[in-house]
Order: sequence, then structure tokens, then C-alpha cells
Amino acid sequence: MLVENNVPFKPKKDPLARPDHSPFIVTALRAVASGTADERQQKAAMEYVVRNIACTYDMAFRPSTNDRETNVALGKQLVGQTLVWLLNEADIKTDKDKAAIRKLGEQPDV
Repeated sequence: MLVENNVPFKPKKDPLARPDHSPFIVTALRAVASGTADERQQKAAMEYVVRNIACTYDMAFRPSTNDRETNVALGKQLVGQTLVWLLNEADIKTDKDKAAIRKLGEQPDV
């Protein structure tokens, strides 16, 4: 059994650099992907995705002569923010008529 790494991973300055990981995290992510993760693995994997892959809570601004690094960091943050929103605040009630309209490719009236 792999033990969780309780030392927090430090974010990279370069948003294109892959995040640090531990064997526990890799195993947890693979278990989630295969549908065999236990509760502890699911929680660890989701937290890792939100904090370390999407860098949701990091400062997005990267001082440089171009804004490429900042734009990449902002894109990653949007993924994390969307996941956090879906997990905590999204309304799961779906109006069947709006869902049917979306299937037809039209935009529902909001």
C-alpha cells in the first residue's frame, strides 16, 4: 500500500512544467481513471488535479517580456475554477426543454 505524501508540492514558475508528483498520487489518479479508486484515492486525486495540475490557487501572472506564460497559467486556472464550481456550486437540476434545445444546436433563452 502506498502512503500519502503529506509534504505539499511547490508550484513551478513555468506553467508548462509538469507538476511534482508522488507514487501515491500516480496510483490514485490511475485508480480514478480505471474506476477502482477508494475514497482516499478519489479525494487525493481530485485535490491534486485542482491544486497542482490546474494550479487553481496560484498567482497566474508571470512577469516576462511576453504574456505567453501568464496566458497558459490563466487557462490552467480556468480548468481548476470550473472543477471547483462544478463540485461546489453548480445546480444539478436540468430543465429537460433546455437540454433538448442544446441537442439541436440552438441556444436556450436564459
